[in-house]
Amino acid sequence: MAPVGAEVILVTGTDDGYLPLIWVVARSAARRLRPPHRLAFHVLYRGSDAAMVARLQKLRVPNLRVVVHPIDGRLDALQGEGRLPVLTYARLLIPELLPTTSRAIYVDPDVLVREDLGALFDTDLAGRAIGAVPDVPQFLPPRELSHPRFTGTWQAYCEGVLGLPYAPDWLGYVNAGVLLLDLDRLRSLNFSHRTLAWALDMRDRTVWHDQDAINATFCDEITLVDARWNVIPSAIMGPRAGQAPVLDLIDRQRARQAIVHFAGGDKPWKRLTPFAQSWWVTAAFTPAFSAGMSRLATKQAALDIFRSR
Repeated sequence: MAPVGAEVILVTGTDDGYLPLIWVVARSAARRLRPPHRLAFHVLYRGSDAAMVARLQKLRVPNLRVVVHPIDGRLDALQGEGRLPVLTYARLLIPELLPTTSRAIYVDPDVLVREDLGALFDTDLAGRAIGAVPDVPQFLPPRELSHPRFTGTWQAYCEGVLGLPYAPDWLGYVNAGVLLLDLDRLRSLNFSHRTLAWALDMRDRTVWHDQDAINATFCDEITLVDARWNVIPSAIMGPRAGQAPVLDLIDRQRARQAIVHFAGGDKPWKRLTPFAQSWWVTAAFTPAFSAGMSRLATKQAALDIFRSR
């Protein structure tokens, strides 16, 4: 377990397209943090917007410091692989990019933090390397379940492609949008090399690429953390159905949301979705944003307004 009062290490990855959204992550995480915790926010960046990066690094908040790590060139071998931006693979490099850091929380840039991250950071991983929240198959977007590489059933995909054990009430496949990482242990297990090698080797068979790589190669190193730490809006809107463990997960996520993860099509700049208003209220108080929410109907419009400030 991390020592109480330690600096909370938060990591995300972005390219120029999502760079303005990093302000929302930073503000929502910093304003929820409680003493004695402090926040070190590491941004893994692949892009060319030097002006926005400079503004982000100059952000001055008493309990927050921001460090940007350029990673151009580190992911070239994965360029053009799959349907996801190459930056999504950046999380696989965290143990090597932060070589002196022992523990970190990784989040995707499309999250809103609603509770003190210190509680997640201090979570006991029971000797394992990764803490995460399960993905529930019934909440996956239909377009993903209709992907040509996803044939048959969720069970067939997990067993046949990923080589994972499966049971009807199984919640062992986790969402990689929020991860608690024991970086010392991951380095000792050669995490970056093993997951990147698997992702490249399986690139013609997988749907969720780097997330599949983490689940397939490190399933024995995953501890399930409290479900409130990665709540996808579709879990709030979707049907309450499934085996008992799935129902319990759904109920816990509907009762409490510490991190809202706007995964898939659940983006607050694309549609009216649970917590969209909270996301925009947070965005409105960032240095990269000002009034104009009523004009925002698309992701591009939102990003254009961010960049104009």
